[in-house]
Amino acid sequence: MKNKTSEFFKNVEIMRDHMPSMIQKLLHSVQDRTSFNILSVGSGTGNMDLEILKIVKDELQRSQGCHQIKIFNRAIEINKYPCDLYKAAIKNFNDQQAHFDLRHQSFEEYAEEFTIWNSRSSMSFTSYTHGTPDEKNPESLETAEKMIEIAEKYGWKHEVYTHKYSIDVTEIFDPQSTEGNLLLDFITHIENYRGTADKKLLQETLALIEDLTTLKDGKRLGEKKESLIFIYK
Repeated sequence: MKNKTSEFFKNVEIMRDHMPSMIQKLLHSVQDRTSFNILSVGSGTGNMDLEILKIVKDELQRSQGCHQIKIFNRAIEINKYPCDLYKAAIKNFNDQQAHFDLRHQSFEEYAEEFTIWNSRSSMSFTSYTHGTPDEKNPESLETAEKMIEIAEKYGWKHEVYTHKYSIDVTEIFDPQSTEGNLLLDFITHIENYRGTADKKLLQETLALIEDLTTLKDGKRLGEKKESLIFIYK
């Protein structure tokens, strides 16, 4: 849990360092300021999205004539469990300025609509968090590459920020652990991986994770590289 908290605050720090200038560029580059659209890919439980929302609201309040702009937040999350937690969280989120649209689907399923979303939105901002190739997570990398490819094709701006941190994967080896199974889903980018993967493939995956990590004080730790991708017009 400590590692996850550290990871979260590091991501928030990156966002607070870089997002305000991106948002101000958006606000000053368009005339149609009726709605500020946020797309979150791999939104998880929504913790990061709510932080992004706070940053956007702060920048709208700082900008003349932008106080009443509505914020539309669409979230794409492939795993049902964190998606359900996200839905539960926003039920108690009393904010008339923000509207949420949660989609339980993969980016591959959403890709065509992603292009339409950005093309039609005068003020659109996309965030995506993914692991880098050394984590043996090709699907996540492919999603990142696809998003950047689309951004470059349509001339949208994109920025990538990468950081490293230690991650405790001990729970992955406990088949009864909800947190461990979610982490396994995240690493493999497949929902309910433990329950759907071929038994031999599952054992090979767990063996690979074991090989790539070290045992320290009874915990199995690995180094994780993570990138935040921001796409905006």
